[in-house]
Parts: sequence; structure tokens; C-alpha cells
Amino acid sequence: MPFRFLHLADLHLETRFGGAEATRDRLRVAILEAFDAAVDLALERELDAVLIAGDAFDDPLLSRRTELAFVRGLRRLAEGGVTTVLCCGNHDPGGNGKRMALLGLDGVDDWRRRIHVLRKAKPRTIQIEGRDGAVVGVVVGAGHPTDREERNLAARFTPVAADVPVVGLLHTQVHGARSSAEHQPYAPCTRADLEHLGYDYYALGHVHLRHQPFEDLPAWYPGNLQGRHPKETGEKGGLLVELHAGEPAAPVFVPFAPVLWDRVRVEDLGACASAQDLLEHLTTIARARVAAAGDRELCLLLELTGTSRAAGALYLSDDRAAFAEDLTEASGALEVQLRTDDLHGLRDVSELRAVPSVLAQALELLELAREDHGVLASIAPELLVGLGTGDRLEYLSSLLPLLEEDLLARCLEDPA
Repeated sequence: MPFRFLHLADLHLETRFGGAEATRDRLRVAILEAFDAAVDLALERELDAVLIAGDAFDDPLLSRRTELAFVRGLRRLAEGGVTTVLCCGNHDPGGNGKRMALLGLDGVDDWRRRIHVLRKAKPRTIQIEGRDGAVVGVVVGAGHPTDREERNLAARFTPVAADVPVVGLLHTQVHGARSSAEHQPYAPCTRADLEHLGYDYYALGHVHLRHQPFEDLPAWYPGNLQGRHPKETGEKGGLLVELHAGEPAAPVFVPFAPVLWDRVRVEDLGACASAQDLLEHLTTIARARVAAAGDRELCLLLELTGTSRAAGALYLSDDRAAFAEDLTEASGALEVQLRTDDLHGLRDVSELRAVPSVLAQALELLELAREDHGVLASIAPELLVGLGTGDRLEYLSSLLPLLEEDLLARCLEDPA
């Protein structure tokens, strides 16, 4: 009989979401919707367990409303015959007085006995019973007692002899995992720490990128449950696992997040001669991304690069904000954000030179420096280490176009 479970991690209920205020409000609700969808699936599939590998919430931020919604979901699972095993992470540590310890999940009454919260660093072994009362799997796990657990908790685990599948549950940064550098190295471990245990599956949390760190080791990060900002793009959800002892694991990703984040780099803007051209072009791109998201809401970041005659329409922060609002309304996205750091205008410099100003004088000086190396030498630093006179002037000449672009940006663009 297989051990059937749903592997979740990094729910981060009520976290600090990115985006505009309306987007943040929507995401606070969306993460609860995602959790409810995960609970619904576990009940519909009559799974044996839901394993949550840490960071169910952000400890200092959890409201009473969210706390009650979370406990209500766990109770629904328990009353539906699904066991929950939850290990604490750095955001939801299990030490005395911490929020996780105060949720009221400990007890032996009918529904609480199916909820196991691993709050301590010492590993616990939990037998998971199927609906007929027979043991279908074993979970070995440990939790973070504090929000800065620096010990290698995986090194405390020991091999388990069992006729049923054995799963390790831990919130950890595995050395060599993709995207691990973006997270604090809490409860760090290595491939060797996991490999020698010989477990059938390692249900990990902490790294928000869904992936298998090592192709030949049955360890997985499911990623977080709901994307929080433009760096957490794509589908978010959990891993559905049907595990047989001694056989390779083949987890199946199940999306739960109702809101997706997406990033698009837009390079071909040379044909956009006006703000209206730019708006129409970007609206077409945004609509296509919204359509690709299907029935999920979309938060979209457009990264504009290259040159365009319409770039001036986005120099001022107020103009960018208004432009993004127009794109949001026209595309049907939940929110559209613009990043224009690498977008530059095709400016008529001759017109700028014709108007008396400090900018005109600076542009004239740069033009003289292009034509006369004597002028260039007179305004350049006296010493560039390792360069002779000829190489020095050649190097400085190559910088002049960049200097002009920087000068125009500093004088014409909004500092905000």
C-alpha cells in the first residue's frame, strides 16, 4: 500500500507582499485561498497526510483572523482523516512563547491527535496510519526552536528500518540547492547528511524555488505556496506524492496560487515614436501574458530596455505610475509594474545645445573633447594606473558617449 501525501512548504501566511496596496490586500487573501485549495485537494483525494516543511506563517505578523483560518484548515484535514505533520522553520519557530506554540494544536482529542507540530531540534518519528488503521508511512522530522537556527538538524537524523516508506521532513538550506544563496543559511545541511539516511523521500522547505537539488537523491523543495513579488514568478503550489518503499519517488506538481507573478523583458521599442505607440505596444504584450495565465490573476513586471523616442514619457515617476495604471486597466492584469532603468531616449541633442543652459555648455564641452584630444586631456583625471598617454586618451574617448547619456539622464530625468 503506498503512502500518499501532499508536500507543502513556505506558506508564509500574511507575509509582506509586494506591489501596490490593492495588490497586497489581494495577496493576503490569495494565500489563504491557496491553502484552502490544498486542503480541499487532500480531502478530495483522501490522502494519508499533508506535510508542511516550515514557515507556515511570518511569526510577528500573523493576525488572529489568519491564525484562526490556518487552524481551521488543519482541523478540516484532521476531521477528514488526513494527518498533518508540520515542522517549524525560521519564520514560525516553535520555542516556548512563540506563536506556533500558542496555536492550541497540542492535545489528544479527536482532531488534534492527527496534527503533529515538530517544534524542537530533536528529531521525532511519527507513524502515519491509513484509513483502515494500518501504518502506511513513517515521517522523521525536526523543527526550529528559534528564528535563527544555525545547527545542522539533518545530522541528528538516523536511519529507520521499516516496511513502509520513510520520509524526512525539515526546513533547511541544502548546500548546492539552486537559489539557496537568496535565503539565510538556517539549519544548513549537505547532500551527504541526507544520503546516508536512505529515506525514500525528503520533504524540504526554506528555498522558494521548486526543484530537486540532486537528480539522484529523492529530495525536493516544493517552493512557496503563493508568489509574493516579481522575483517569485510562475505557478506556485505543492507536490503530490504517491510513495512506495524502495521505489523511486515521482512527485507531481499541483498549482494552488490564484495570483501569479510574471516578468517580461521588452527590448524592441525602437518603433514606438510616441507615448500612445508605447502604450499600445505594451498593452498587446500585457494582454498576451494575462491570457496565458488563464483563470489566474496576474501581476506583471515589464522591464523596458534599449532606446525609444517615447522614453521621455516615462522619465517622471508620476508619469510612470499613470502609465502603469493605464496598462493595468487596458490589459486586465491585477497590476502592471514598469522598470525603466535600462530604457533610453533618442534625443535631439542639437536642440538642447541651442538653448542656453548648464546642460548646453556641458554638451558643448563633450563635443569639443571628441574632436580635440587636448581638450579631453585637460578635463580628464591626471593618472589612470597602467595606461600610457595614447591608451589613456583612447580609453577616455570610448567613455564619452556614456558620459553624454549619463549627463542627459541626470539633467532631464526625474530623480525619483
